[in-house]
Amino acid sequence: MKKIIAFSLALLSGSVLASSNTNWVVSFRDYEGYPLFTRHPTDLNFDKLQKLYPIRIIVDLTLAKVKDNGLPENDYNKAIEELDNFVVEYFENQSEGQCVLVETYAGKRHFYSYVSNSANIEAFKREINKKFPKHEIEFDIKPDKNWSLIRKYTKEILSNG
Repeated sequence: MKKIIAFSLALLSGSVLASSNTNWVVSFRDYEGYPLFTRHPTDLNFDKLQKLYPIRIIVDLTLAKVKDNGLPENDYNKAIEELDNFVVEYFENQSEGQCVLVETYAGKRHFYSYVSNSANIEAFKREINKKFPKHEIEFDIKPDKNWSLIRKYTKEILSNG
């Protein structure tokens, strides 16, 4: 029942995205006094994928129009759908990576992806900044060959919902 409620809430606040070949689960919970929406693919084999994609990229989008609770305004959330799709699908469409989590919390949307050593990260950054110049976007890129961050997040946040 909680997943159905979370899915309905996500639909009310904007679209639920899923890349072409991946099933996603949406959840909602309170975290440190703020609503936290998460979307993540189901049934990812972390052990297999970590061998292919050892570099972690976090794309942080500052939401320009938010409600008092830190979630995006409904119209704004719909307006950033193209950007959202772009980030979620970019590396997967090129068989160079996988988005593993999208988190919306406290006026930000964080996209967590893992990519291959051969992925052209600089081209991705140039393209996103060119396509979406009016948005405040930051990047955090680090090696994470064991996928420690998403494993810890899954254990501590996603499993406790």
